[in-house]
Amino acid sequence: MNVTRKKATEAVYSLHVSFVFEFLLMSAFLFIFAAAVPAYEGVKLLGGPAKLVTGGSYLITADITVTTCPTWGTEQSVFRIEADGVELDFGGHTVTAPSGCPIVQIAGTVADVVIKRGKIVGGSYGVLAQFTSPTKRGFFRIRDMDFSSTTTLKSAGIKISSTLSAEVRVLVSKCRFTNISGNAITLENIDAGRILENTIDGVNSVSAPDGYGIYFTGTNILIQKNTIRSCASAGIYLDSAKGVDVSNNVIHSCSPGIQVNKGGQNNIYRNVITRSTTDGILVTNSSGNSIDWNTLTYNGDATSGTGYGIHFDSLSANNMYSNNRIIGNYQGDVWDESGQNADAGGNCTSGIQGCGVLGLQQKIFLKPVEEGVKK
Repeated sequence: MNVTRKKATEAVYSLHVSFVFEFLLMSAFLFIFAAAVPAYEGVKLLGGPAKLVTGGSYLITADITVTTCPTWGTEQSVFRIEADGVELDFGGHTVTAPSGCPIVQIAGTVADVVIKRGKIVGGSYGVLAQFTSPTKRGFFRIRDMDFSSTTTLKSAGIKISSTLSAEVRVLVSKCRFTNISGNAITLENIDAGRILENTIDGVNSVSAPDGYGIYFTGTNILIQKNTIRSCASAGIYLDSAKGVDVSNNVIHSCSPGIQVNKGGQNNIYRNVITRSTTDGILVTNSSGNSIDWNTLTYNGDATSGTGYGIHFDSLSANNMYSNNRIIGNYQGDVWDESGQNADAGGNCTSGIQGCGVLGLQQKIFLKPVEEGVKK
């Protein structure tokens, strides 16, 4: 009797172990299958031009090329966004459009839009938005996008602007701009935001004023860790801007590297600016700005006939500069036309022994960024 009971117990145990093993095996298979198949639930799939009239996530599923710009009412663009809360994911695909055709156009009263993960070729603007709502806070995020031009006609990368009564915040990060005709990034009347870790290589001027790597008007933005090369105009241009931090950018062969025009309370620090065709940093009609810990070398040339490391025009006063490394610029280190701007000391210039190629460079770039930099 005990033998029979023992065999029955062993059989039940064996059956239980087999069941558990099969359950675990099936669970593992389902987990691997779920991980391998993209989760598209709730995501709207796009295979061609579209007008997006409801919020939510959209995914482009294939490369798109248009030869005639689509029309949505009175507006033309490949994609037109007319709803709040849209996330447009290019899914790594390329969208190509002819000259004069915006790729992504955002309606004026739309807020909270994300555009990411793709490539834009041609068109008049890669992303175009003119925010006009006096009652909403606009927030636009553009990241991991590649913009390039196929024409000599005006073809800007990103342009986001607002009316003076509208509140707008912008993030542009980890985007690439190549052979742009116009401006790579234009942000006008923006209240706050970040322009981070973008690469801009080749910006041509079509009709002045353009040819800028980054053109900004507004307040309270952080422009940091961007690489900007070969701009017809300034690499970074601050126009009537206030409270802007420009730091840890590398700018090569622009005209000038950075310009502050009619601005105040801006901080320009720890940037490397080389081989600008005119000045390294140019300050015009501005006051109350700080220029610190920058490396400004070999700016200006015989073709332009000008080029200082730092240049203050006759309308600029009460700006301060310190701890900059300023070497080998065509006309000289610093030109203060008004004589009303302050050398706060620590500048390493051509006349100081030890200001060679290594000079202050290690001190500039190994110092940590301070706490409290605008987020």
